Amino acid sequence: MTALNAMITEDTIVISMDMLVSKLNSVGELVPAYFTQKFEYMPFAKSVICGTGNYNIIQKAIESSRSILAKDVDTFTTFTSEFLITLNKSKYKITDTNTTTVYIFGFDEDGNTRGYALRSTNDFSPDLIAGSDNPSMIFKPDLSSVPGFSEDMGLVLNETDDIKKFIQMMRVEKKYDDQLTTGKVGIGGENILLIIGDNANTAAIQKIDVFDDYDEQYEYALENLN
Repeated sequence: MTALNAMITEDTIVISMDMLVSKLNSVGELVPAYFTQKFEYMPFAKSVICGTGNYNIIQKAIESSRSILAKDVDTFTTFTSEFLITLNKSKYKITDTNTTTVYIFGFDEDGNTRGYALRSTNDFSPDLIAGSDNPSMIFKPDLSSVPGFSEDMGLVLNETDDIKKFIQMMRVEKKYDDQLTTGKVGIGGENILLIIGDNANTAAIQKIDVFDDYDEQYEYALENLN
């Protein structure tokens, strides 16, 4: 699993994600496996693709999307959905409880922003969740059921500096996720931010934060390579 935060406005898309990929150890504990970039910007399709859940599925979606013929987010999303529907559910362990969502954010033919969610629980059919006519903030994991999370996140969302907001959002998510004994997603490494604007004519990626336990997680992963 992963941390994914996004802001879709009328003319700009901002997403940030952590870099930690986790695995279950021999006793079922979630532990660091490796670090990677979890989103991929596809300038030819004016889109960025990412996801939460089974990283093997997200990787397959990214690999497939590199050869899609598209020049806008709507076409790109349609073809990605059609590919995901063909995945072998048994092979990728797709169940009602082992879920994955692929997110695609980008610009349509008219330069409007769009945000889609392709959920395994809905056979990866595209669901329009945000756009120019429906600006929205998205944050995953949503730990609202954990005492204190909503209050801390509410304070963060009042931050007017967007970079500081995305740093603090993931810090709050990691703080509460680290406390979980069940349902933990595992957040770590670095916080990488992507900003796409002006109908995808401008794009910039930057590292905005490094988590305090990055070295500890790295050393554990290094010592436990398969």
